[in-house]
Amino acid sequence: MAVNPYYWKLSNEQMIEYFSEIANAVSIDTYLYNIPQLTKQEIPLEVITALVESHRNIRGIKETVADFGRIRKVVNVIQERYSGFAVFTAFDEHLVNGYMIGAAGSINGTANFLPEVSVNLLKALQTSDFNTVQKLHRQLSSLMEIYDINTSLFSTFKEGVYYRWFNEQSTGVRKPFSIYEKETRKKVGKIIDSIIEQGVFNE
Repeated sequence: MAVNPYYWKLSNEQMIEYFSEIANAVSIDTYLYNIPQLTKQEIPLEVITALVESHRNIRGIKETVADFGRIRKVVNVIQERYSGFAVFTAFDEHLVNGYMIGAAGSINGTANFLPEVSVNLLKALQTSDFNTVQKLHRQLSSLMEIYDINTSLFSTFKEGVYYRWFNEQSTGVRKPFSIYEKETRKKVGKIIDSIIEQGVFNE
């Protein structure tokens, strides 16, 4: 997964050259990563089109965006035009809406420590079991509280992973991100346990 450079804004031509060098340097499938809240610049549709037409190993994109209209545009303009290209949503709350308009799936944060919710939600969508979709979508939406615990989101996710499967171990987050809310694991664990206790994700 390749993300565009941050700090300085790139022209379309510069961005195409940047991603092209990455695609040419590897023999494996490459996925673009659009996360403008951190890079400060979206990957334009024109750039995606040029890259897909020039590089067979550029196979999709992860869209970490709040604006769902952006996801719709990438699905409608790029994915429908190039059958081998896959669009993945990122924010957990976009999983259902994204799938309903044709996104290939979701690469979302809470799947790191509660994968059952997202996996079973996708299965329910695929079988049109909308009663289960509603229950699981509510669970997934409630997990979004985790995003508010720390500024450094991945520190929170690591604590979630360790709470779920390695609770006797320390996370070992590197500096400067080692400084974060001391009660993070306890707070994340409370949210995780509340979902597990509901039992819906095991259906």
